[in-house]
Amino acid sequence: MRRKYSRRGGVRKASRKERRTGQAEKAGEVQLVLDREELVAMMQDSLTSFATEMGLKVATLLLEDEVNQRCGQR
Repeated sequence: MRRKYSRRGGVRKASRKERRTGQAEKAGEVQLVLDREELVAMMQDSLTSFATEMGLKVATLLLEDEVNQRCGQR
């Protein structure tokens, strides 16, 4: 004689794939604790250096273009 087991509603084991996916998501998460003022200062510094580099590159290209227009290609 077989015994009938009742199912528990909504409770089941996670499959191996689901466990791996959950572990990968947890492993991929990194939480940094940064002070807001420090973060703003870092962003301003990087933005300033980026703007400086881009300004120098544009100025160099403009000067090279002017030299090529006045003197011709090398």
